[in-house]
Amino acid sequence: MDLINKLVKNVLETRYEDLPVLAIEAAKRSVLDTLGCLILGSSTSEGKGIVRFVLDYGGKKESTVMIYGGKVPAFHAVMANCTMARAMDFDDVFEGGEGKGVGGHIGATFVPVTFAFSEYAERKVSGKDFILANILGSDIACRLRMSATKYHGWQGETYAPFGVVATGGKLLGLDEEMMTNAMGIAYTQCSGSAQGYEEGVSTVPVQQGFGARAGVLAVILAQRGFTGSKNVLQGTYGFYPVYDRNEYDPDMVISELGKRFESAYVSIKP
Repeated sequence: MDLINKLVKNVLETRYEDLPVLAIEAAKRSVLDTLGCLILGSSTSEGKGIVRFVLDYGGKKESTVMIYGGKVPAFHAVMANCTMARAMDFDDVFEGGEGKGVGGHIGATFVPVTFAFSEYAERKVSGKDFILANILGSDIACRLRMSATKYHGWQGETYAPFGVVATGGKLLGLDEEMMTNAMGIAYTQCSGSAQGYEEGVSTVPVQQGFGARAGVLAVILAQRGFTGSKNVLQGTYGFYPVYDRNEYDPDMVISELGKRFESAYVSIKP
């Protein structure tokens, strides 16, 4: 059985009441911190540019372009909002859980994504629903990122689409088959290298939006009956063989799954 199956089952089975206070409080801090980063990032050239792009393209009014206002398709909303949240690089960072030194920008993806899916959902989303979905998605992104035992130039955004699927799947009520398909669809879109850091280009914040968009598109396509690979992480050409050269620790993916939530250890920048 592929590790993705255990992750999906945990998403489906976990309730708000199962969450430790530490994880809940960390999620609330992440929301506040990310909103502040969004406000600041909205004034950058990347923030202004990506907002102009999605508003110019328009489309179905599903989710809000934060700060600026106006609704666009959910996948375009997260692309803009996540880019703004990351634009100044002041957003929170996952360092591998209790100082293991593995990086990944979490709030800049999962706060905008949870807001976008909450609007997209055809039901009233409560605060507890919001926090639960946010934590479940963030936890998966953190676990997958920290499980890579060697660095091959992939950024945290490369791992994020799987967590985005979990967040969206939980809020939209996807069943096990549909969520597993969405994970496979997300895998086909994973991207985000460190080359942008080497050259100081706009793709650094924009790929934060790309990772979120990939997960949102995956959920929407799975809802519409599209299928994805099932052996997503460990298959012959799955994520770990292709992206991490099979240099990963599977125990880090599932250790204390459903009890310990790695997003509780995200660092807020001073």
